[in-house]
Amino acid sequence: MKTTLTIATLCMLAIAAQSQKLVRFQDRLTKKYGYKDSIGQIVASPQYTSGSTRVEEYMGAACVAVKKDDKWGLINTEGKEITPFRYDNIGSFNNGLADYTIDSKIGLVNIMGKEIIPPKYDFIDGFRHGSLSSMSVNKKYGFIDRTGKEIVAPQYDKVWGFSEGVVAVKLNGKWGFIDEKGKIVIPFDYDNAVVFSQGLAAVQKYGKYGYINKTGKEILPFKYDIALSFAKEGIARVQINGQWDYIDAKGRQADPKLAAEKQKELQKLLDNIKTADDKLKKILNEHKKR
Repeated sequence: MKTTLTIATLCMLAIAAQSQKLVRFQDRLTKKYGYKDSIGQIVASPQYTSGSTRVEEYMGAACVAVKKDDKWGLINTEGKEITPFRYDNIGSFNNGLADYTIDSKIGLVNIMGKEIIPPKYDFIDGFRHGSLSSMSVNKKYGFIDRTGKEIVAPQYDKVWGFSEGVVAVKLNGKWGFIDEKGKIVIPFDYDNAVVFSQGLAAVQKYGKYGYINKTGKEILPFKYDIALSFAKEGIARVQINGQWDYIDAKGRQADPKLAAEKQKELQKLLDNIKTADDKLKKILNEHKKR
């Protein structure tokens, strides 16, 4: 039994390694794209007007998004077309599912090429936050599971992603929280809300932010001008009287060394964003000069 499992594992790793090395190439005469495998053999002839350089993989299966004429479809790593070419766009895969667009409506297709959800939504967030994804129709938001079943019908004005089994949703100008079955677990009493982290969520009331637990009990008073989610280290960044600081889950000033480390991480993130923004502006300026 152990030998069988080992052989199966090695086979899956070999398949994954091969698919990861699938290389796109372009025919010099036709300017169309095809794909070669890890040893240079052509697995998809150059017949596509565009194609991804990224091989999407999930649980041993793999595919590549390619464009034929003006429509997108999927091929597997053997070059077989596994969907019709009827999509205006195909997004990136996340846990084996990708959104696609037909006539401005969005659906979901899996990595085997099967359409899980027909093109009927205006927006699908993807399953980045667990087993449910937010979606919208006519500017109202709800949630679907991975089979396409509507768990929460589109009815909310705005939603965040699920965290710790609950999600903040907005209805008639107020925020509350529902669970993964759509049951209201915290009433719509707040002017703003963020996701739960470390068992607490920042919510706004009376023009100030405080923190509640998942029963809706006020844990930290409504005294902050701005309040962010708690990090895994158990501290949160807040602003009070115009000054930024870090606090722990009891509202006390966080350990200075830990706060300094988090501030350093934040500054690095901000610097990276600025660098990316500067590069984008440079590219746009160079494009305008052409």
